[in-house]
Amino acid sequence: MKYTNNTVDTANTGCWYKGTAEHECGKATVEGRNWCADHIWLIYREGTAQRRRKKDLRVADSVRMWENLLNEAVEELIDEGFDL
Repeated sequence: MKYTNNTVDTANTGCWYKGTAEHECGKATVEGRNWCADHIWLIYREGTAQRRRKKDLRVADSVRMWENLLNEAVEELIDEGFDL
């Protein structure tokens, strides 16, 4: 697949999988997709994006929780007269 000025040249119907620097796939694609049958499973692993999104949300929630705990501890110290 060739790119020119941020557009895709759809005349090239070969697999987009790049592989190593010496080897590009170029096999015929699965209908409606940009990858061949050998590589489409690498691109569209079931649930991968959703799992990553859920993990990102869990990490963000954890960071927010620790930030809130730290802020509460700082407020308690200030209330008790400590000078930060």
